[in-house]
Amino acid sequence: MLVITCGYPKSGKSTFVDMMGEHGDIHVVRPSDFEPPEDLGGDGFTEQDWAIAAWEFGLEQVCELLEKKDPRDIIIFDTCGATPHRLQTIMATAGLRSHKVYALWIATPSSICDQRSDPDLIQKYGSKLATAVKYYKENLDGLLVVKHQPLEKWNEKASRIIGKLNASKR
Repeated sequence: MLVITCGYPKSGKSTFVDMMGEHGDIHVVRPSDFEPPEDLGGDGFTEQDWAIAAWEFGLEQVCELLEKKDPRDIIIFDTCGATPHRLQTIMATAGLRSHKVYALWIATPSSICDQRSDPDLIQKYGSKLATAVKYYKENLDGLLVVKHQPLEKWNEKASRIIGKLNASKR
């Protein structure tokens, strides 16, 4: 099964996914794990080029896991720039391999994320996020919502979500 995170930048997506890992066996793919080359900026290689390369790395990793893993295994694609259009390849691969696909929305309010990141960036993601969440509700096997709360509560929620995902395997 594939779980795709969504939420504003700095909303706590990776933190929550890490907590989920404490409660179950999951495979996590993060485009942010892709290391930029040391000569970033050299030979005209820009930050945007690196972001595209990281995204391609993430897509490749997820598709490889979907091909190899049992549909009952939990694969999490931990990304914030995942618009429905960009995810079509992954969702098609998941469907072909009989994997269920869920979205995990970390619903931290934009006002909190504004304090952690560039407010212009947060505003830019707002409309994309609204479109993505609507699409996920209509086209995926489920939308799991995690509201902003203290970390102790998130740990309990991570355990419950792993339980729900494991129950949906049956």
